Amino acid sequence: YRHVWLTFAAPVHVAHWGTYVATTNLVGSNATIVVQTDVTNQSLQAMTGSLTSTIRDANNVAVTNLTVPINIAAGAHLVVTQTVTMAANLWSLQTPYLYNLVSTVSNQNAVADIYNTSFGVRMVSWDGVNGVFINGRHVEIQGMCNHQDHAGCGTAMPDRGQYYRIERLKQMGVNACRTSHNPPTPAFLDACDRLGMLVLDETR
Repeated sequence: YRHVWLTFAAPVHVAHWGTYVATTNLVGSNATIVVQTDVTNQSLQAMTGSLTSTIRDANNVAVTNLTVPINIAAGAHLVVTQTVTMAANLWSLQTPYLYNLVSTVSNQNAVADIYNTSFGVRMVSWDGVNGVFINGRHVEIQGMCNHQDHAGCGTAMPDRGQYYRIERLKQMGVNACRTSHNPPTPAFLDACDRLGMLVLDETR
């Protein structure tokens, strides 16, 4: 009842789910972004090349571009950490602005792999006394639990159904969803990112 993908990649490529993007500091709209990229070499020889991390805004305009040389032994992984400070449009529940990280792995002759990662720039903090803050603003959690099935279509929900659910929940005033009790579909998490919904992502 879930999508199945067959992913074809060159021997040297960004590992599956191999990118991590974090906002580590935020002053006004100036954000420090840390990008970690796991590049794997499944070939039988060492690879010398480069990793380029390009951040594109919602209009697909390149905001920043970082390139570093990489050398990976045969059969090895290399985790590359890059840091950039940029003036950002912040992600919030009201304005869920998203950027796209384009990770390009190149060998000495050509591009070997291109990997896309959607992300929002935001700082989330919480404590037992004052509650939850997003980008320094207090947020009162109005949450719901939702199973993965949906009335009328059961467990094999179409992707549009995931967006429909989040749209209706937001209209009700919900701003956080607990995925009880299964790992959610990528389409569900994408809908939450794009429509402005916090998620308690359960696995069991």
